[in-house]
Amino acid sequence: MEIGRSSAFLNTVSNRLAASSSKARFLGMIIGMSISQLIEQPGKAMKFDLEEMEGDEALWYFNMVNTQDSVGPLESIMPTDSASKAQQPAKSSPTSARATRKPPPRTAKIVAIEEIVSENEEPEENEDLIPYEKPDEDPYDSDEDPTLVQRNKPTAPVRKTDFGTELAENTEELALVIVGLQEQSKFPKFHEYRLQSIIALIVSQPLKMGRWFTAMFFDGDLSQVQRSAVLTGLGLSAREIAGNGENDAKTLGLPTLPDASFPSKKLPTNLEALYSGNESPIASLTKKLAQTSLQPLAANAADSLSGPNALKVRTFSSRMEVEKQRQQREAQRQKSTAKDLYKVLAEGFFYPLKSRFEMMMLQFSS
Repeated sequence: MEIGRSSAFLNTVSNRLAASSSKARFLGMIIGMSISQLIEQPGKAMKFDLEEMEGDEALWYFNMVNTQDSVGPLESIMPTDSASKAQQPAKSSPTSARATRKPPPRTAKIVAIEEIVSENEEPEENEDLIPYEKPDEDPYDSDEDPTLVQRNKPTAPVRKTDFGTELAENTEELALVIVGLQEQSKFPKFHEYRLQSIIALIVSQPLKMGRWFTAMFFDGDLSQVQRSAVLTGLGLSAREIAGNGENDAKTLGLPTLPDASFPSKKLPTNLEALYSGNESPIASLTKKLAQTSLQPLAANAADSLSGPNALKVRTFSSRMEVEKQRQQREAQRQKSTAKDLYKVLAEGFFYPLKSRFEMMMLQFSS
């Protein structure tokens, strides 16, 4: 009775009723009504007034709860004396045993034929057979006989192992945990961090995880909030693969990700301070003063040499700044764009979503 009134049971039934698959909703109503009839009084149990609940399949599921399988007595499987006597085979007569004896099989001796070669006869040589010449110098083996040369000498053992496959081997389990997380009131940006985690998982393996999240969106036992997070993560991850992830994160106010470079590409702590590009405060202040004082002078000199400002569409300094920003945006976009962008987006996102949507529409139409 405690299980039927627990929050876990009620959440399971509600998630089943909110599922997109008609079969999942049907089974959720069957489970809810069956458990409610066992723990509630007659007339107060849960009931869904639908035609599906009155069909033969629904009644068959409801009768499974009332099935009583009793164990019979032990004497029913014990053998009786009459049965043991009937199972004893009849003794065969000695005359029939003699008649059924088979004659021994006949065997023939195999005579070996040996060829006798006299000592005076010389062996005939095949004219088509080219003799194997002995090499003068063999760098692999010092033996003069070429038949004794060994080409398969043992080599040093080489250890081969897959490095860095922890995420690839556990992506589905990690995605299942992230999607199934419940909202925590003590965590202010719970939805933003969960969405950022879903995007990072899909971007790490777009073909595999794009199909997995698509199947989870249509067939998973999820609530409305979880289903919305999965669909939003699919759309934003596709844009991030195309190179628009940074702009979307700023627009939506998603939390910024820390440095995601691989640990093996970093120097130790004692050496990173020597080779890092972090400048001292004095060096950064000197560079800033040089930029504020010298760059405007150089830009004004370039503008004065190119003609009066009244005849120009844009000044030289503004053209340099705009071109620099455009090159930076293009380099950042090319760096974050996948190699086979159209193939990844089609096979990992578009085709799975299209096929699952068609299947859902066929289920509703039927």
